Amino acid sequence: MELLQVKGELESIGCRIKTSCQVKSISSIDGAGYRVLEKDGSEETYDSVILGVHAPNALKVLGIEATHHERRILGACQYVHRDIYLHCDQNLMPRNTSAWSAWNFLGTTSRGFSVTYWLNQIQKVESVRPFLVTLNPPCVPDHVLLKWNASLPVPSVAAAKAYLQLDQIQGKRGIWFCGVYNGHGFHEDGLKSGKAAAQGLLGKKCDVLLNPKKMSPSWTEAGARLLVTRFFNQYISIGNLILVEEGGSVFSFGKACDKCCVKSVIQVHDPLFYWKVAIEGGMGLAEAYIDGCYSVLDKREGLLNLILILIANRDERRNRRIARKGF
Repeated sequence: MELLQVKGELESIGCRIKTSCQVKSISSIDGAGYRVLEKDGSEETYDSVILGVHAPNALKVLGIEATHHERRILGACQYVHRDIYLHCDQNLMPRNTSAWSAWNFLGTTSRGFSVTYWLNQIQKVESVRPFLVTLNPPCVPDHVLLKWNASLPVPSVAAAKAYLQLDQIQGKRGIWFCGVYNGHGFHEDGLKSGKAAAQGLLGKKCDVLLNPKKMSPSWTEAGARLLVTRFFNQYISIGNLILVEEGGSVFSFGKACDKCCVKSVIQVHDPLFYWKVAIEGGMGLAEAYIDGCYSVLDKREGLLNLILILIANRDERRNRRIARKGF
């Protein structure tokens, strides 16, 4: 559905979109872009090409025109074919239902392991019946709803090294490469690499965080974080303050409303931020900003919005106290 919406929006501004066409080969035209040959024999010409497919498929459509470096880098990405089942068989889940999670790994020393996704939790499926997707099951599940086969990249040292060398071929001759092999094989890797390829084609820089490090506060800093987040949770009721830690942890406080419609996103770079705020309050918040313990996402109005949120909640709490005294 989202794909159709995007397609419709692009076509409404004059873009020509062609889908469901099996590409047979891509060949260069002397100084004039690329010729895309489809399986039905029809041809299209383009100035540049983004290959959002598995690495072996990219090499296949490029054929003999693939360069040495393209064959070396993309050829390092190996794939394995897996049977995937959509089913309702709880035997492929942990016996203790309280141990069920979005991703579940089951295995033995003799029969390998399998991975089962719990769709009810991942996609918020409101049903008593569990809907499960299992990759590489030790046996065919009961209550199978659908079966298909997919190629999945195999993580390896060679593939990791090849990914780090992708810049050597990315966009060098008007061809960009993206896919889940640009990372660890997850959908997020495909999205990230697709965005980077699109930005590259447009001549824009896209800084990709290769190895995000999760913040690891000391026990005193962890205690300060608990105090500060509890305080913000109780203090901020209007306006929206969001704390985003290095590594991805997110805390959200309050909600934008008519009384305070602004939002401020704080990026916490150092757990010392919590310690300073817990010990010194407002002065600690200012000192932590000066020391670089945090920054604001919106460079123009983020800091102002933070101050407005704090002032609005101070006044809101004061008005509540006055109202209570009036009764």
